[in-house]
Amino acid sequence: DWMVGVGWNVGPRKITNSSPVPADNFGEAANATDDYKGGASPSVRLGRMFGQHFMVDACWADWLVEFGEDPTKYRRTLQTWGLALTLYPGDPLGPSGGIYLRAGSGLGLAGTAQKAAIEGQAQHRGERYDDYGYSIFGETGYDFWITPSFTAALNFAAYYFGIDGVYVESGYFTTIGLALNAHF
Repeated sequence: DWMVGVGWNVGPRKITNSSPVPADNFGEAANATDDYKGGASPSVRLGRMFGQHFMVDACWADWLVEFGEDPTKYRRTLQTWGLALTLYPGDPLGPSGGIYLRAGSGLGLAGTAQKAAIEGQAQHRGERYDDYGYSIFGETGYDFWITPSFTAALNFAAYYFGIDGVYVESGYFTTIGLALNAHF
């Protein structure tokens, strides 16, 4: 009836900066759209099944990248804390039972940061500014049953963020990856 899962995904992202951005702009240009080709996207999910075809789940997902040259590095992140509804449209006892479709929304966060990165010295958090808004997301994938209480899922997900903040106007990211889920 219950599921807890962790995922690790990768994929590209676009962020549209606000106009104007503050004078301490962390290297970002006002109203520009920044493309990021790579980035890591961890996720955590807790869900509860209702019948054999529906699950309601709470989730956290993040996309982050660090770039720049010594002595200054920049970090950008998009995060969501949300609720989702997952549909398993197939036959629970057949091969189609692993197919799932998920859609949800929640609180969106866009983080922009700058930090000192000097070779041979420990890196610290540095200056960071967080903008808040909303997020909407969708995911599709397939759960492979490894044991009666454990699955591994291949998935594709897309997230959109409406932020309208000081540094970030909006953003999105798409990912492909793997999730490991325990059912109890």
